[in-house]
Amino acid sequence: MKVLLGRGFGIVLPDFPAVFRAATGHEPRAYQERLAARLVAGDVPPILDVPTGMGKTLAVLLAWLYALAADADRGGAGDTAGGAAAGDDAGAGGARRVARRLHLVVDRRVVVDDAHRCARDLERRLARADAGPLAQLAAAVRERLDLAPDEPVLEVRRLRGGLPRDLTEHTRNPARPAIVLGTLDMTCSRLLFRGYQLSPRRRSIDAALTGLDSWWVLDEAHLSAQARTTLETLQTRESALEDRFGGAVPGLRVMAMSATPGGTAEGALTWDAAQEEARDPDLARRRRARDAVPVSVVEAAGSGVDAVVAAAAGIVPALGRGEGLVVFCTTVADAKAVRTRLGKSCKKHGAALELLTGGMPERFARGVVDRLGAYRTGCEDREEADPVVVVATSTLEVGADLDFTHLITRACDADSLIQRLGRVNRVGAREDGSATIIHTDKSDPIHGEAADAVVRLIAGATTLGEAVARLRNAPDPAALRRPRQEPVVIPPTVLRAYVRTAGSRNDPPVAPWIRELEDPRAEVVLVARDRVDLMAEEDGPLLADLEEFPPDLRAEGWTLRMVDMRRAAQAALETAPIIVLDPTRREPPRIIGEPRGLDDVGPGAVLVVDSNAAARVLGIDDAGRDLSDRLLLPGADVEALRKAVEAEASRSEENGEGAGTGAGAGGPRVILTDLGGELTGEGEARADVLLELADEIPAPQGWVLETDVLGEDSPIPWLRLGLARPAGEERRRAVPLGEHNRAVGECAERWARSLGLPEPVVEDIALAGAYHDVGKNELAAFQTALRMRQGEDGWLDFGEDDAPEPLAKSALPPRLWRRSAALARVPRGWRHEAASARAFDEDAATRPHDHELVRHLILSHHGFYRGPGPICPQGGAGDQTGGAGEPYLDPASPRWAGQIESFHRLNERYGPYGLALAEAILRLADWDVSRKEQEQ
Repeated sequence: MKVLLGRGFGIVLPDFPAVFRAATGHEPRAYQERLAARLVAGDVPPILDVPTGMGKTLAVLLAWLYALAADADRGGAGDTAGGAAAGDDAGAGGARRVARRLHLVVDRRVVVDDAHRCARDLERRLARADAGPLAQLAAAVRERLDLAPDEPVLEVRRLRGGLPRDLTEHTRNPARPAIVLGTLDMTCSRLLFRGYQLSPRRRSIDAALTGLDSWWVLDEAHLSAQARTTLETLQTRESALEDRFGGAVPGLRVMAMSATPGGTAEGALTWDAAQEEARDPDLARRRRARDAVPVSVVEAAGSGVDAVVAAAAGIVPALGRGEGLVVFCTTVADAKAVRTRLGKSCKKHGAALELLTGGMPERFARGVVDRLGAYRTGCEDREEADPVVVVATSTLEVGADLDFTHLITRACDADSLIQRLGRVNRVGAREDGSATIIHTDKSDPIHGEAADAVVRLIAGATTLGEAVARLRNAPDPAALRRPRQEPVVIPPTVLRAYVRTAGSRNDPPVAPWIRELEDPRAEVVLVARDRVDLMAEEDGPLLADLEEFPPDLRAEGWTLRMVDMRRAAQAALETAPIIVLDPTRREPPRIIGEPRGLDDVGPGAVLVVDSNAAARVLGIDDAGRDLSDRLLLPGADVEALRKAVEAEASRSEENGEGAGTGAGAGGPRVILTDLGGELTGEGEARADVLLELADEIPAPQGWVLETDVLGEDSPIPWLRLGLARPAGEERRRAVPLGEHNRAVGECAERWARSLGLPEPVVEDIALAGAYHDVGKNELAAFQTALRMRQGEDGWLDFGEDDAPEPLAKSALPPRLWRRSAALARVPRGWRHEAASARAFDEDAATRPHDHELVRHLILSHHGFYRGPGPICPQGGAGDQTGGAGEPYLDPASPRWAGQIESFHRLNERYGPYGLALAEAILRLADWDVSRKEQEQ
């Protein structure tokens, strides 16, 4: 036990086992305690090598949070009270060891979602705890990090595709502890100043939040070698160049996490079976049960499909309730063939049959995994579940916590085999089961010689434990792994190019630093949609909707090899035309009605085919489902449309809106209808009547209907209806300029000090906050726009010219800001940040520690001026509204070059991530204050 001294808090910080017991109801394992101890010391292991099913995710979350509290205990936080904690180790007080943010990243959406649920559960437990170790932990974090009494001590965010935009934001408080769960693309792109789904002006904020004061955990690291290389490059080489405000802020640290062998690196934290089993005898029993699963290697000729089917056919009749068989195939074609041939046997013996392969839409695969819920590790409903057979490719090696009784797999490399064997009796809860490995005399198209080497190594092994031990202790591990692309190292010049967040057409893409280079030329993407015959109309309403809202390829798309494209497309053309989309959206959609039109279909193209043809074309049952967020109702009448609207609202309520949108996500679909059951006319008159009829549809309680007409000029226009939650009332408060600047400066100062930034930097950030909006009073026209009001008739009225004090925020809703600026004749391109920077330059009374930094923070607080411009004339003629002159950009001006040079100097002085963090503190403080001002 430990007491926070020297701060007057008197809060007891429990030991880690007590916190772990309070959060989970169980004693921590030895490795979990060792992990917590190392994190408390600021020592992030490069690798966490622990077997599957041993609680790695929860251990990381709890160990980091405990380390954060302990770091605050020893004085490793912003000094808000002055002095160091009594009893600090010599030299320990002040400098923080533990990062304020934890990023847990994995290249599987389903794993992200599972980890998100785990983190949210921890967040809720902390919020609800009113006594005991969790309450003490929360109180220590709250007091020491200067969090408000009503503010949560932990924030959990999820960054992955397929979610509404408002659910994929990073934290908006850089001083509050945050756990961020995300996919590789969404997180690593942010780290490289090119965040996916972010505007250029937002990029530097998320780069700061991910690249500094941040620890990263890369789960299933063996699947993400390129991302791991980039992360470790930034951790070692880039961090060495970062000043980190004199070392006051923890730098980027990376821990790879995997159940595959990899614990030989120096400093790795590995599983000590003897120690763990000595503490938990039940663990030894379960290990023995799992290790005892019989393993057999079957030699076969040819492709191996016959041998796989024969092995499975011998198991299926014996499957009882709660028993499952997983069959791993090398290729999608083999998996489809095995599934087809097992169909009759499974049906005869009452076993469900599922197929899960790579290239499936995420929404389709998610449905398969959901149906297998009873077979998740530890599920209490398993014993009553119907038997199941799952035929899969390597996509099931990770990404779903499923536990099967029996396993059949084609021979593969060591990493894949260890993952596949991990799907059998995962935690040793049963005494039955088997594992069969099929090896053929035909070279494997994916794993090649590595599969042969694995079989030679485990030949004679009769149990799972013996086979895994041989794989983990192999004398030549490289021979057991199939060749992979060597990861590439991001050059420093490329990273520096990304720092200029406005971007350039010549920017190199960030994808090669996140994923291994793949050749997309050999594939197309097939998307199934209902009634493609209605969409396939040149300049038609539904084609326009498809072009405006193209398919979510990861959620809806089926990957198809180019060599299989023509056969599949010709089969689809027998049902309906095909619509070809350019994924770059540079070319308009093309409609193909005959096979000869397929000659121009290039690799990477998106083929929209009719859902009635998709199952036959793909050879997969249920593939003919429209997985989009569109619901077509041709020929409907008003009553049918009303029922559809009610059904979509109910469906969304039942499934939970947080899942996203679309047929497989739970959100309400967008309804498209021509109301053919009501109308017979054509043209513009019909379009007007559509909107009138739409007004007859009542919005379900808690929803509003958003309607518009597609193809108003077409003979048969269509109505588009969407369900949305009502926006808050747009009543806003006009905020005085002095009040706003003062509040932003104080908030930014508080956050910067909490993060432990040096006092001169804290003062400069606070000064930037105090000046950031003063430019709004430098142009009379701008103040005129801010004072405008909306009259009862909806028109804008000019406010009082002799108002007692200038404004920072208008009382108008945001949708009217552009109109008010135009009416007040605010010059186009005028930016108040530029005027604020000039006012700061001209104020001789200011004495900042770093004038260049303060000026940059003022200029960049809306994300526009990260590098070039603006140039402000010092005594020009001004404008006709009595303002202070319009900022301009003149590439020929020496001041233009000077501004760019200033930006580069600041990056050298503070580092790209340090400078971005200073910007983020000020900008997020501005957002936070602005939000609270309107909540009052």
